[in-house]
Amino acid sequence: MDNKIRIGIGVGGWPFPTYHSSEFFEFVNLCEEVGIDSLWFSDRLSGKENTLDPVISIAALCGVTKKMKFGTSALILPLRQPSILAKQLATLDFLSNGRLLVVVGLGQDQQKEFDLAGVVKKHRGRITDESIDVMRKLWSGEKCEFDGEFFNFKDVTLLPKPIQSPFPPIWIGGRSWAALDRVARKGDGWLPSATTPQECSSGIQYIKSRMNEAGNEIPDDHYGTFIPFHINSDKQVAVQNFSKHFISRRNDITPDNYCAAGTSDDVLQMINNYINVGVSKFVMRPVASAEEWSNQVELLGTEVLPRIQTPFSITELQERAGETLLGNVH
Repeated sequence: MDNKIRIGIGVGGWPFPTYHSSEFFEFVNLCEEVGIDSLWFSDRLSGKENTLDPVISIAALCGVTKKMKFGTSALILPLRQPSILAKQLATLDFLSNGRLLVVVGLGQDQQKEFDLAGVVKKHRGRITDESIDVMRKLWSGEKCEFDGEFFNFKDVTLLPKPIQSPFPPIWIGGRSWAALDRVARKGDGWLPSATTPQECSSGIQYIKSRMNEAGNEIPDDHYGTFIPFHINSDKQVAVQNFSKHFISRRNDITPDNYCAAGTSDDVLQMINNYINVGVSKFVMRPVASAEEWSNQVELLGTEVLPRIQTPFSITELQERAGETLLGNVH
């Protein structure tokens, strides 16, 4: 069976013209109207950019949407206490009827973020690995116990349990070799950013070659990527507008290797380049002025999605709306 192609939107920092919550909720309504699969929220503890907390943002949207899923991209796991986070995410999954998408990572290489959270930065990799184990343990059983390097508990039961069974898949971000090893050992999926189709291909092959050795299994449709984009009927105008607002995260290659600026056909071609190497889940990030941001999402929804995204089945829509669930509270 072919993998389902799903197209989401990455919100990142506050992208709207005015600093008012109504802009945010109007944008969410637009995304649901044009068929966007999911909204993704970045995680930043501090900084000059106005970045909404992903857990709180998803909580605010659970009750005002019926179709879209919501993801963390990526949750900086070593900065969050995993037992509290497990409770928060389980509650979100319960209230959203299983629409929660969890992606975690180690965060940016900024000492002040870890100082602010009271976390020893050099331990962030081991803390992340252990935190994944803690959350899965708390989600999957009753009277749980855990004896680790950083976290320890006995006879603990966490309720509510997540709707997704046995628990929400935990995808892992990053494109370093250490990140790929962590995906192979601990991940249920891989969602890197600033990664070319060729790099995604080699990354997927590497993960698959290592996961069996680690006793892990990742479904073929659990590989995704971020694509920054700008759509205009005139490709030259699209490239010019994109260049005004894009901040490159890589110095070794040009943005056209992992971004899509051009006509809707150009954006579609870039998505297909990734599909051809095994990627099926996409987080698209508009690169535009605040005034153009929502229009870019509308263009994506009307000119690209109908040609590439797998149609939602009636059963899938019913499950997302909670119409087929018979939840067990205990």
